[in-house]
Amino acid sequence: MSHETNFFFCLKIAAGNIAGNVLKLHPRKEFSQASLQYPARGRSCTKYAGIVDLCPCAAWTIRERSRIVKLLKSRTAKLAQVQIGPFKFDRTGGPHLSHSCSLVTTPNRNARVEMRIFIDKSDHLVVHARYTIHLSTRLARASAEPIVSCPHVDLNSLIYSNSPNRGCPQCRTLIDRDSTLSQDKEIAVFDVKRDLGSCKWPADSRWLSNCRITGDEFSQNIKFWSSSRHLKETRANYYGWDQEYEEDQRLLQEEYARIQLYQERLRREAISNR
Repeated sequence: MSHETNFFFCLKIAAGNIAGNVLKLHPRKEFSQASLQYPARGRSCTKYAGIVDLCPCAAWTIRERSRIVKLLKSRTAKLAQVQIGPFKFDRTGGPHLSHSCSLVTTPNRNARVEMRIFIDKSDHLVVHARYTIHLSTRLARASAEPIVSCPHVDLNSLIYSNSPNRGCPQCRTLIDRDSTLSQDKEIAVFDVKRDLGSCKWPADSRWLSNCRITGDEFSQNIKFWSSSRHLKETRANYYGWDQEYEEDQRLLQEEYARIQLYQERLRREAISNR
């Protein structure tokens, strides 16, 4: 089999093993027969599967979440303090992960997030994060990319809001805004509390409600975002991607059919030459 033929077969096999909700390849046996009937972009490998975006440095799948839960519940003395990817694990004040980073900035904006992740008394995985946003001008919001406290809320849209507190109606994330603004440069500070659901496997609806909006759900939930230029472009790109995906699937099927015909011709030629 040629490298080109092998490549196309690999694409076909991979397309059948993709879990679209977590953007991962899995062994085919991990999918139910019913789930394999769905397009790859909407296929789920397990109940409540999805990706939770914590910051530009970290996005957790349901399995990564499970590993974090095991780490936080571990009683191993050797894990007193250790670096886990972008997070620092520490037992001081109770087992937790901590992390801070700068968000993608524009010329008129500077933003930073500091977070702490732990298991609360109700055995839920919880994220407490503080977002500090600096905007040099009021008009800077129009060109700023979204700063998402959860999949449904852009903090840029709350900077000039008259309401200091807000709860997301979709995932029940709590947002507390510090109304103190500097006279020289406007500063907005948001304290965000996200409940990522029960620590039990696989997860629950609370985890799923915090997951990244993908596939058809993106267009259904776009109304919960601010009407920024960036999001309008993102929405347009989504519909464009959707059409490209269908076209790619059609072309892949045609190529697969051609490969089958070619292999059948080679088989017949081999038989006739015996």
